[in-house]
Amino acid sequence: MDVPYDQFLREQVAGDLLPASDPRQADRQRIATGFLAMGPKAFEESKPDVFRMDVIDEQIEVIGRSILGLSIGCARCHDHKFDPIPTRDYYAIAGILGGTETLYGHGTRGIKATAFHNTALQPVGPDAPRLAKAGQDYLDTLQALTLKQNTARSDRYRVVRWLSDAKVQLGKPGADAAKLQPEIERLNALIGEWDIKVKAAETELSNWQDHAPEMPGWAMASRDKPAPVNCRIHVRGEVTNLGEEVPRGVLRVLPNPAGRISPSSSGRLELAGWLAGAKNPLTARVYVNRVWQHLFGQGLVTTPDDFGVNGSRPSHPQLLDYLALRFIGHGWSTKKLVRELVTSRTYQLSSQPVPASLAADSENTLAWRMSPRRVDAESLRDAILVVSGRLNPARPSSEILAAVHPYRHGEFTTFKPQFGQELYDSPHRGVYLPVIRGLPPEMFQLFDFPSAERPTSRRDESTVPAQALFFMNSPWVISESRRATAGLLSNPTRDDATRVNQLFERAFSRKPTPDEVKQALAYLSGPADTAFTGPGHVSKAEADARPERWTSLVQAILGSAEFRTLR
Repeated sequence: MDVPYDQFLREQVAGDLLPASDPRQADRQRIATGFLAMGPKAFEESKPDVFRMDVIDEQIEVIGRSILGLSIGCARCHDHKFDPIPTRDYYAIAGILGGTETLYGHGTRGIKATAFHNTALQPVGPDAPRLAKAGQDYLDTLQALTLKQNTARSDRYRVVRWLSDAKVQLGKPGADAAKLQPEIERLNALIGEWDIKVKAAETELSNWQDHAPEMPGWAMASRDKPAPVNCRIHVRGEVTNLGEEVPRGVLRVLPNPAGRISPSSSGRLELAGWLAGAKNPLTARVYVNRVWQHLFGQGLVTTPDDFGVNGSRPSHPQLLDYLALRFIGHGWSTKKLVRELVTSRTYQLSSQPVPASLAADSENTLAWRMSPRRVDAESLRDAILVVSGRLNPARPSSEILAAVHPYRHGEFTTFKPQFGQELYDSPHRGVYLPVIRGLPPEMFQLFDFPSAERPTSRRDESTVPAQALFFMNSPWVISESRRATAGLLSNPTRDDATRVNQLFERAFSRKPTPDEVKQALAYLSGPADTAFTGPGHVSKAEADARPERWTSLVQAILGSAEFRTLR
């Protein structure tokens, strides 16, 4: 599906306000507005006005950096020090977003923290209203039973503390044993009674959880508030030091064919149209640069989030302009853009260095070769599954998180380690895995998967010993290596040389050199004094060791620098 990028942006910012031909499209567009709701929230903040302005600031910063390549957020407290973005323009956009209600769920830091926070989500699906009402009734009872269970546990714990104090008193010199001993026996009996009550409360809650009604689809989303509002300038960013009111609008330094926003509109639809407009000189260039960076490893502008004065200059400004105009002219099609780039001579250049060129341009700014770069964490995981033969390239038939009990919200924040492993042990591509803040897979943590709490324009690339140790010791890597081994040894008519060729083609997309085949066969054949009937054939006595030898060979291939590098 090649959704035009301008349409994609309009749906992300104002999908709920766009016309829809059917309920399914309306749901999809509402879900798209989760873009504005997904950012991190400081739920421990006790001041409602500060909390709301922090949410708006995060939205402005993400919109500015990701779509326009500008640090608009710097104008929250004062006029931008480098780019032509006055504070008035910041609060003009803040007024648009201030008239937007973001549906992002709720925090977990207590009543004080969540009393003023929006606790809703957007129900989606054909039968959402009915299911949402049934689900709410269920949740009300669930909350009451949870409170009952927690109260019973607290009361039992209080008695345990009394018992502990009584035992301490009994151990002191001169203690009145005649008085304390009966009290200890009474408290022990009382604890037994509370054990029964706690168990009953836990059983009642568990039974209720296991008979949950069908739940509607819930999504983070955005919608307009009942009435639009303008925002007053917050002098030095302080919510208690308010200046003049600013009409809702966009950055005045960039063209705005739509003009002023209607007094009866929040302005979010106009904001989306301005961001995605063909006359906006930044949107297409910023996106084309990101696609170039993804394919070539380094953007034409090496600061993809900053096209302002402090950002780097384009290495090929005419090329960036040309690609941006072609992108717009081809209907904002990402597929057409990617096709044009990957079929270019530049993309097909070798990664081999040329001494003279390396001396003149060591950073490869002029794209005279393909820059070798690390495979990202998701692709590395997928590549391992390709070698093992387990990768399923199809989209999952249902959401991976559907296996989690829909009403046990705590499970999303208190995963047991084994559950987290089950969650990510999917044969589908890494792009379909859920991203749960605070619970990335071990492999993703080691191989520089970015924080899910904020946008990241360019990932870090680290080389640390733990990465090599992961390939040596990870139960998952060993398990996938054994799967690969089983596949290689499944055909008894093949010799080991053929299997080595097959392994290299899967792992490296190339055939092994004669020396590599020789080294692999020598390793697989075992010690020099082992009797074997010829190259690639082993004696019966050696047969039991073959799977483990093959497994360790596969591990060595997976842990090699070539497997983890794009060249």
